[in-house]
Amino acid sequence: MNLLARKCAIAKQKGAIVFESIELSDKILKIEKKMRRCLSLLSSSLSSSSSSPLLKQTQKMVSVLPIPMHLGQPHAGTDLSPAMLQSSGLFQVLQENDWLAIRSENLCDPSQYSDGNGGRNDIELRDYNARNCSKIGLACEKIDQQVYQHAITDNFLLIIGGDHSIPIGTIPPIFRARKNTGVVWVDAHADINTPETSRSGNIHGMPLGFLLGLVKNVNQLPSFQYFKPCMEPRDLVYIGLRDVDIAEKRMIKELGIRAYSVMIL
Repeated sequence: MNLLARKCAIAKQKGAIVFESIELSDKILKIEKKMRRCLSLLSSSLSSSSSSPLLKQTQKMVSVLPIPMHLGQPHAGTDLSPAMLQSSGLFQVLQENDWLAIRSENLCDPSQYSDGNGGRNDIELRDYNARNCSKIGLACEKIDQQVYQHAITDNFLLIIGGDHSIPIGTIPPIFRARKNTGVVWVDAHADINTPETSRSGNIHGMPLGFLLGLVKNVNQLPSFQYFKPCMEPRDLVYIGLRDVDIAEKRMIKELGIRAYSVMIL
C-alpha cells in the first residue's frame, strides 16, 4: 500500500470523510502538472532575463518569499502552495538559470491566525462584509514589514502565495522601495471589489480595492489602522480577465484601467 492509500485508510478509521484514493491521486497529479507548468514558465522567463547584459555583470539574486495564506477565502489548501512549489523543483529551476536563491522562512504563520473555524469569521462578515479582516490585517502588516526589507535590495522578489489577500501586504512595500513599480495583474478575476460591492465578503476578491483606495474608511476596519493605499489606476493593467462582477466592470471603466480580457467588458 502506497503512502497516499495508507493516509486515506487512517483518515477513514478516524471517521474522516475523504476522497477515494484514486480520485485524490488524480487531483494531486493535476496539481503537480500545473506546478510543473508554472516552473517551466518560470524557467523560460528566467532564461530570457539571463540574456540581459546588465544582469550578467553581477550574480543574479532572487529572494524567495513564501506566504502560506488561506484566510482570504473559505477553502483550505491555498496555504499549501508555497511548500509544494518549493518541494517540486523550484530551487533547481532557479539554480539551472544561474540565480542565487535567498530562502526566506514563511512570512506569516497560518496557525497563528487560525481559530479552527475553517477560515470563517461570520461576525466580521456581518459587521464589515470583510471576513477575517482582523487576522488578514495583522498578517499583512507583518508581511509588509518583511517584504520591504527585501524590496530595498536589488534582489528579484519571487513571492509565493497563498490566496489573493496577500497583495494587501506585498505590493505597498514594493511601491515604497521601488518608485517606478507597475502592476500587471494576470488573472481571470479583477479582484477590485470592496466590502460595499462584494457579494461574498471574501477579501481575496478585494486586494485591488484596498490598494487603489476604493475601500471606504479602511482604517476603521479591525487591524487595518496601519494601512495606506499605494496605487493609482495608471499603475495597473489587467491581462486575461474572464469572470468579472458587474460592480467591478463599472469600476474598471470609470477608473480607465487598461484591461486585456477574454470577454467583453
